[in-house]
Amino acid sequence: MFGTFWKDVAFIGVYDWGEAGDWRTIHGQTLVEAGYSKFSSGEPNNSTAGEFCGSIYRNGLLNDLWCEKPAPFICEKDPKYPVVCCVTESEPELDPTHFLE
Repeated sequence: MFGTFWKDVAFIGVYDWGEAGDWRTIHGQTLVEAGYSKFSSGEPNNSTAGEFCGSIYRNGLLNDLWCEKPAPFICEKDPKYPVVCCVTESEPELDPTHFLE
């Protein structure tokens, strides 16, 4: 990954934009309803005003961060969508006359 960002946390799609302490997923579930609400000790604390987005540390515990903080993020994929790649039994035929410039 390139850029300047925190490498020990990743955004996970939870937020606290409404009532203080009412953390929600992007689907509107509370963290308890989503099945995971283990914040790091002393978190969430809004230590710097505006920490309304949730992140996860490498140790698996949650934290609150500014939503504008440059950090990696974790996306959720709907299992109903088809697999993007697949395994084939034969190797593809390459045409050496075509190339990318």
